[in-house]
Amino acid sequence: MYNVQQLYNLTQKPFIDKISLQLLQEYYETYLNPFSFCYTVSDGNTIELRFLERNFPHLCGLETVAKKRYSKDSMLKRYRGDQGYNRIKSGEIDFQHLKNLHRKTFLSLKDKLLFFYQIPHIITSPSAIFRYKKVTGSNIQCEILIYDLLHGVCSHIGIEKDSSGLFYIPRTFFIERNSGMKFIKDQDDQLNLIKIEQIEISSGTVIKTIEYNSKNDEREDNKQQN
Repeated sequence: MYNVQQLYNLTQKPFIDKISLQLLQEYYETYLNPFSFCYTVSDGNTIELRFLERNFPHLCGLETVAKKRYSKDSMLKRYRGDQGYNRIKSGEIDFQHLKNLHRKTFLSLKDKLLFFYQIPHIITSPSAIFRYKKVTGSNIQCEILIYDLLHGVCSHIGIEKDSSGLFYIPRTFFIERNSGMKFIKDQDDQLNLIKIEQIEISSGTVIKTIEYNSKNDEREDNKQQN
């Protein structure tokens, strides 16, 4: 089984038996949840992205699997939000639990789990960010789509405004194999970045700054602050 640092440093997808739902949660708590990711756009706007604890079960597709077994909301809510998060933390929900609910649906989400390690890399060094235009025939919905091509796949994070309206949260994470560009090729509202800052929420410390040139296709600076 990998630890979180090994997972972060991967250069290819792991085998499913080398990760666990609890490991992915620990990874989320190490590299995503403690930080806000602030994107300064050339039009003067700033997009602040946060990964709340309650977002984690949805990113892993827990409720998608649960819906194959349950229809009542009283059961489904146990697989989403804070309740789902705490049940993962306690060990009540793990890969085997999801397989027992509906094996076929669990396997359909396998890429989401195998490539979860890419999320911190995608959001701090994206190939591009778009205001998302829904793709015909797809059920993917979000306000803004962030993507990158890593390790032979096209990885996407879709984000939307939190109900508070103060920041963005992740709505979806999905993979296109063989670097497929289905969700990218017809998008025409690209946001030109000036910089990305990774900020520790508890202290307000800027952990990382990535600056872009005016064409938004080269990173001018990538500096770590300790």
